[in-house]
Amino acid sequence: VGRPAIHIGSLNCRSMNNKLLEIVEACFEQDLDVLALTETWLEEGDEVTPTFLKELGYTLHSTTRGSRGGGVAILAKSALKVSHSKLPNLPKTFECLEAT
Repeated sequence: VGRPAIHIGSLNCRSMNNKLLEIVEACFEQDLDVLALTETWLEEGDEVTPTFLKELGYTLHSTTRGSRGGGVAILAKSALKVSHSKLPNLPKTFECLEAT
C-alpha cells in the first residue's frame, strides 16, 4: 500500500496580510496540504496571521526579512508534522526556510 499523496503549491503573494482570505480559499479549493509562499511581507512578531490560520486548521512557519518586504513562509495543514529551521551560512540577501 502506497503513501497518500501530499498536495503542494507555491505562490508569490506580495503581502500575505492583505490577501489572507484569498490564500486560504485557494488552499481549500485546491485541497493543498502545503503551500510555499514568497514575498510574504510579514513582520517580526506578527501574531494575527498565524492565529487566524490556526483556527482554520493550518500552521504557518515563516522567516521575515527584518526590513520592509521580502519574507518566505510554509503554510501546512495542522495534521502534518512540520518543523523548520533557518539554514546556516547563507548570504544576508537570501531568505530561506527548511521544512522537514
